Amino acid sequence: MAASTNSRFRRLIAVAAVCLTAGGVAQGASAATFDIQTGGGTVADGWATATGTITFLNGSSANIDTSITDRCDSGGNGDGYGAYLFVQKNAAGNPWIGPVAWDNNGCGSGAVRMITGVSGGTVTRLRVQLRECDDPAPAGGALDCSGAAIDTATSAWKDNPLN
Repeated sequence: MAASTNSRFRRLIAVAAVCLTAGGVAQGASAATFDIQTGGGTVADGWATATGTITFLNGSSANIDTSITDRCDSGGNGDGYGAYLFVQKNAAGNPWIGPVAWDNNGCGSGAVRMITGVSGGTVTRLRVQLRECDDPAPAGGALDCSGAAIDTATSAWKDNPLN
């Protein structure tokens, strides 16, 4: 009986290990969190928040899991701007990539959760930036982001310890 129980236990452990591997749990992955918010009261009267996790998978890729919320102004009114998240890798002079996530379905409608990947070349560090932007995309235009500093929030750099 003991040998049979021991055998079942080993099979259970083997199945659990396969499930964890298949479920995307990466050995050696490293995570860093961010929590940023824009101000309010300029071009975009509302404000926005973004919280999330940057998980470095290896030396050349990462996942960003974020929750973004577009907030109404103090009177409960929308400003026509949405909340958009951009990412920058390796150095401050590099271009911002994105938007990689957004909440553009009206303020006060709750948080939007998105997961996106960043890869290509060496990823030594990442940071995210939250911007309030007008989205004329239905008319075929590009995002028109507020140029006011209060309508933009940038996280600290998150270093990739897997390099």
